[in-house]
Amino acid sequence: MKGKPVKSNHRHRDVKPENMLLLPDDTILLSDFGIATMAHSTSSMRTQASLGTISYMAPEQIQSHPRPASDQYALAVVAYQWLTGELPFQGSAIEVNAKHLGATPPWPLSINGTKNNAKEF
Repeated sequence: MKGKPVKSNHRHRDVKPENMLLLPDDTILLSDFGIATMAHSTSSMRTQASLGTISYMAPEQIQSHPRPASDQYALAVVAYQWLTGELPFQGSAIEVNAKHLGATPPWPLSINGTKNNAKEF
């Protein structure tokens, strides 16, 4: 991925495939900084901390303590999904939250089709 590095204290808070734009030269751009902007501009950071998409949220973001590494966690979930064709955790929003907080996802190579997806990746 090419682009300018962001400040170390900046958080996107909603890294997911729908917010990634693939350019013809295979550059990936991250879009939709709405949640990051809203969280930055509000006086109630605690209220905004858990905003994002549940399936891609880092444990610390679920617990209302997002940090820059939370976006790296979300990017790892995206990579897992690209390689396996599915998200690491399935279920209701409450179940997915609980799994992000304490479960280990299935090993990617244990999921059918992972080898085919990895070749395309």
